[in-house]
Amino acid sequence: SRPVWATINTVNHLSIHASHPGLATEPAWNDVSAAEDELLASSDSVRWAFDADLGYIMSDAAFCGTALAAKVLIHAPALVMSGLAETAFKRAMEAGFIVCGAYSGSAASAGSLFELSLPAAYHDAEQAALARLDAAARALAEYERRAREQLLRDSRWDMLDAIGRALGSAQGARLLTRDESADIVSGLRLGVACGVLSGLDIAAAGELWTAM
Repeated sequence: SRPVWATINTVNHLSIHASHPGLATEPAWNDVSAAEDELLASSDSVRWAFDADLGYIMSDAAFCGTALAAKVLIHAPALVMSGLAETAFKRAMEAGFIVCGAYSGSAASAGSLFELSLPAAYHDAEQAALARLDAAARALAEYERRAREQLLRDSRWDMLDAIGRALGSAQGARLLTRDESADIVSGLRLGVACGVLSGLDIAAAGELWTAM
């Protein structure tokens, strides 16, 4: 009944995950916390490796602590088109967050989709750390909205061309690479967010990422 799942014997013996649309870090944390309580209550043999001083014991000693990992996916095509993405994400990294492309850790992100995440070795209280991540993500989202407004005002035809090309490719293309698909979805979602395209809401446009 909740968007929660577990992975077993990957980096750690057991990890619990949750995913929510939008900037909903607290509901995701609540789901993970509830699943953890239910798992412990369901079996006398399940116990976390926990130390009062070190916190949760991880496979890498440097990562012991809350064991929290959290990230937010941010769609920032206007920041990329306006050349402001590097400055905006540099500020986030200076604040201690990690920024990387959603499809590549070494190259530019396909579809202007980026991950903003807490560093792996993060020892602040969980809810305080999530509040910082949430605030940083909301700030980047606001930068993106301002960049869209500026582009629509000062470079309207460039914006309309990018959106129109995405729509044309979505209607006519038959064979696409993953990067091409990501760029098409990016253009369609940008068009919906700017009110240029109709017949598709922003949630449905976001669902296209997982359909690729």
